[in-house]
Amino acid sequence: MQKIVVIVPVFNMDLHIQNVVRSLNRAKEQKVISDYVVVDDGSADTSGRLAEALGARVLSLRANAGKSFAFCKGLFEVARENPDYIVTLDANLKPFDPVEIVKLVDPLLHNPSQKMTIGEDLDGFSLFSGQRAIRFSALKPLFLGNKAWLKLFGIALDARGHPVLARRAGYGLEEALNYTLTKNEKGQSNVFSLVVNTGLKKDREARMSRSSFDPFDKHIRLSAEMDEAGRIIAQRQKKAALLNRLRQKKKFNQARRARKRIRS
Repeated sequence: MQKIVVIVPVFNMDLHIQNVVRSLNRAKEQKVISDYVVVDDGSADTSGRLAEALGARVLSLRANAGKSFAFCKGLFEVARENPDYIVTLDANLKPFDPVEIVKLVDPLLHNPSQKMTIGEDLDGFSLFSGQRAIRFSALKPLFLGNKAWLKLFGIALDARGHPVLARRAGYGLEEALNYTLTKNEKGQSNVFSLVVNTGLKKDREARMSRSSFDPFDKHIRLSAEMDEAGRIIAQRQKKAALLNRLRQKKKFNQARRARKRIRS
């Protein structure tokens, strides 16, 4: 039997975390999953306590460190169980049937070369969907301390090999997973071929609250950062062009003065 472990990062979702925990309890009772862990990312509300009261294993972080770091903390926590597949879910989902997890994992069972599946988002924006199934072996570069991977996920490893928050922020969780796990054997990105149609839907009210984990917020923030980076690059290019013109003008003036001296 394949061992499936679910990781649920949560931040200030006490109105919705109960739906996810109750659904995962049913999945565990039906032996669809082996275990699950809720990672409370420094919530200011009662998200972690509610999940724990409903029977969830809760890993609490002292301060909000972001979804990517919360996922990595949960990942290293469950690694000792040696799972075959990791499923990560958003904390603001509507109640769902355990079969939806099966739908996420099933393509990985039938295609050994595939590393990840992505659950179709409520609005069809699957690229940044938080519902994913990942082959555990595909995440080994994180445990081996691959510098490029650690940088993308915004973590570092301490002397004991445990994840700590890196000095520089990494990508969002979905962006980091897209970058590292969506390339095929030829090195080409095939992210849209990984999309799976499931019944995992976000709570409409939670989506409208635009929490810090909303994939659209991340996309907008990423676009804004790219625009700012483009503006800075344009300024630098303009400055470099101006300096180049000044150098050329200086050389021209020096050459003209030299010719005058020769003539005199």
